[in-house]
Amino acid sequence: MRHIVVWLLVSALAGGCGSEEEKKIELRVMTYNILVDLDNPDYDDWTDRRAGIVDTINRHDPDLIGLQEPVQGQVDDLLESFPEYGAVHHQAGFTDATILYRTARFSKGKVNIYWLSPTPEEEYSLGFGNIMPRMVIRVDLRDVAAGRSFYFINTHFDNTAPSQDKSAPLFLERTEPLAGKLPVVITGDFNSNLNSTAYDSLTSGAGFSLKNSFDLAPEWSMDTNVDPRPDYDTDRRIDHIFLAGGDFACDWWVVDITTYPPNDRYPSDHFAMAADLRF
Repeated sequence: MRHIVVWLLVSALAGGCGSEEEKKIELRVMTYNILVDLDNPDYDDWTDRRAGIVDTINRHDPDLIGLQEPVQGQVDDLLESFPEYGAVHHQAGFTDATILYRTARFSKGKVNIYWLSPTPEEEYSLGFGNIMPRMVIRVDLRDVAAGRSFYFINTHFDNTAPSQDKSAPLFLERTEPLAGKLPVVITGDFNSNLNSTAYDSLTSGAGFSLKNSFDLAPEWSMDTNVDPRPDYDTDRRIDHIFLAGGDFACDWWVVDITTYPPNDRYPSDHFAMAADLRF
């Protein structure tokens, strides 16, 4: 009889906790450099580009977005279009790396920022050969339904050499301790293609390194309205969705190459990328 009671207690506890599969987090993540709102003869004004950016986000419906390059007005415009998201960025309004997250799904915890420089705790610091300050922003998120926490990181490496090569080791150094605690999802414009030294450092180091969601996907896809269908060299992509510290799977990876009126142009000088993740 005692054995039966013990078995019933164990079964009840197991059912209350749920299976490991039930605890897994499934989410869609997007990284998107939306092009800063400045005059650029090769692209439409933000007032025209905004609709294309909004449509791109709306069609892919991500749970988390890492934005690069927006100014505060662009962030405000997107929040107006998507009130279901909350924004995380530097409190002083330095929005070069901004995070958007679904407030109904995730509870927001601690936010941490450091700068890609020899003095990472010094705000707006330079020193890696970069022409403007670049930062890494992290938010601690908890998936309310799954009851599990993880880190979400977004960054924008500078586009001047050798800043990428110097930023990569610092990024790994700061990310490794986090990966020892919780899963880490990373978005960013790393200005580093697959043939670059920085990319090799991030993904192929002898010690700690990052996984690319693209490499975990069974195949990749392209959303486009361009005819004929454009060629896309995946080795040249500089925007990435990286992963660390968890047992990750990527079921779907897409790059969006869509033009919009009024001039049938791309809404940014970067293409949005999205991935469906499980961990």
